[in-house]
Amino acid sequence: MGTTVIVRQVVKAVAPLPVLAAAGIADGAGLAAALALDAQGVLLGTRFYATTECPSPDVWKQAIVASDGHDTIVTSVPHSLTGRDWPGACSRVVRTRFIEEWLGREPELRRRRGELWSALERAEADGQLEYRTTMLGNAPASSMPSFLRAMSSGRSWQRRKTSCERRFQRWPPSI
Repeated sequence: MGTTVIVRQVVKAVAPLPVLAAAGIADGAGLAAALALDAQGVLLGTRFYATTECPSPDVWKQAIVASDGHDTIVTSVPHSLTGRDWPGACSRVVRTRFIEEWLGREPELRRRRGELWSALERAEADGQLEYRTTMLGNAPASSMPSFLRAMSSGRSWQRRKTSCERRFQRWPPSI
């Protein structure tokens, strides 16, 4: 179910509690849409993960910016690896050699967690970019305008806020 469908349902179901929309929101239009659905705000994940301020390795950021979403998969592998897994919990990740190797083998992955963390650290130290897990949201950075991808989070947030404000100056649309 898409964000725009579920946000409205959740807002109605939990009123008067506040709701934050998440998933697939990467620009002012997404923020405006969430607010129009009566959400009180949004959560942006991947958009900020690819910024210069994020302390993650540049190679991970480059993978996010290069992705068009077709090189991703929704899986429980990252959760099983970290030990923070629960039934039905999945994340979207870049489809890497590590992910491919462990898809459908989560019970074994849990048993070998320590060994695999060491292997991932060695691979990163050796520059093996295909042997890693990289989380990626529903709005890959490549779906964002290129000028936003290159900006720092502070500047891009200001631009996003301005974009949203412009949209709401025309709200509600005249009928």
